[in-house]
Amino acid sequence: MAGLAVGLTALAMPDVLGIGTSTLRFATIDGAFALGEVIVLIAAKTVLTALCIGAGFSGGAFSPSLLIGSLIGVFFWTVASAFAVVPTSGAAIYAISGMMGFASAVIGAPLTCILIVFELTRNYDVTIAAMVSVVFSNLVSHRVFGRSLFDVQLARRGIDFSLGRDRAHLAALKVVDHLQPEAVTATADDAPEHVADRLLEQGWREAFVLDGDGRLLGVFTPGAHGDIGSVGSGAVPARLIFDDATDLAEAMERLRGFVGDAVPVVSGESGKYLGAVSEADLVSAWLDESARLRREENASV
Repeated sequence: MAGLAVGLTALAMPDVLGIGTSTLRFATIDGAFALGEVIVLIAAKTVLTALCIGAGFSGGAFSPSLLIGSLIGVFFWTVASAFAVVPTSGAAIYAISGMMGFASAVIGAPLTCILIVFELTRNYDVTIAAMVSVVFSNLVSHRVFGRSLFDVQLARRGIDFSLGRDRAHLAALKVVDHLQPEAVTATADDAPEHVADRLLEQGWREAFVLDGDGRLLGVFTPGAHGDIGSVGSGAVPARLIFDDATDLAEAMERLRGFVGDAVPVVSGESGKYLGAVSEADLVSAWLDESARLRREENASV
């Protein structure tokens, strides 16, 4: 459908195709486009770019952002020329400023775009105009959307680089990969003294109580409830529970104030008990990953 929409639109407006090199050249010429043409081109290119990216077409967002930004600049020049009571700069200044302001917000590279303008024009006046556009466009886009289009796409996949490289790597590690095989489990009908003996053998203080379907009922601590007839009578809700989607970064945050042998891990779909992960194992995994990143940054082995 996206390809069909592009083809049908291109029959009437071939300027929307490709990276728009010819359109960019014409945009810098005063009066090359009428106000209505500019508005239609901006709308068409924006909608078609969104359709193509959403449909998974090969390509990118940088070249379309250059064209859309330059057309937005031409739009403001056309309006300013028609209604302003003071002289305005030429369309080229507005086109370049709009181009760099829009593109820098999309790719998240404000300094790069400013340097590109100066490198290509060697003109301080044009560079300053582009700088003002870049600063305000990035200020608005950062407040509303994020640092760039790519950051938004990564955030939708659960990767947030705004929190730092370490946090992004830790978010890719799952607690389910660090389960303790020695964690003691029991059923609600088990005798407390038998469970206490097993805990003593394994060196644990708590047992995880499961129902007949393997779902977590609670945590049992021997001697915490006096004389009881079954483990189920003394089970209390777990203070903290992870699921199989919990990552290491989230786990470290949620461990604040936690006291206990380990944290039970359950399936996010079925709720069945998968195992338990100790605080020591999570800290060790975090330290190991941090050390690996430091070695990678320092190019050491």
